Amino acid sequence: MVESDASILAPLAGFYAAAGRPLPAAHVITRTAMPRVLADLLGAPEPLTPRLEEHVGDALALRVLDRHRDGDYYARCVVLVRGDGVPAVLGAIAIDLGRLAPTVRAAVLAETVPFGHLLGDAIAHPDALLRVACDRFIADALALADGDLHLYGRRRTLADPSGAVIATILEILAPEPRQLARVG
Repeated sequence: MVESDASILAPLAGFYAAAGRPLPAAHVITRTAMPRVLADLLGAPEPLTPRLEEHVGDALALRVLDRHRDGDYYARCVVLVRGDGVPAVLGAIAIDLGRLAPTVRAAVLAETVPFGHLLGDAIAHPDALLRVACDRFIADALALADGDLHLYGRRRTLADPSGAVIATILEILAPEPRQLARVG
């Protein structure tokens, strides 16, 4: 099913709206509708960054593409890249800074450490597993050539014990070079 409202791609949709870009088509899918290795990475409740680093065998560095802040509301659009500079994931996160400990808040605002390392013990089952059309923005962010490519991702919401939302995260995985011929 194609989702026409922006909520399925939130918080990435906010960056698209701010830039006046139309949203790419996105489908909510089941785990069985994606390659198994991707389903294992994206379907788990833990942060993606540490598991993805284990999968690619390299630490991931944070590259901030855009950010917005209004009081305690902070959102950023990022690419996590391997040591060789190859993009591994495009992410967007909206965070309620007021719900973070002061040291974590400072680390978020320093923009040097991926969020998945700052709240590494945060468990939140994915709200949705996604198949997303690769548009020009996504292709540029992930250093992909043009083409009719579909990528896989997830949206996750982290909440505190009272149920208050700490962060909403959207992650879209870059295909591994050997998968490029099979993804789509």
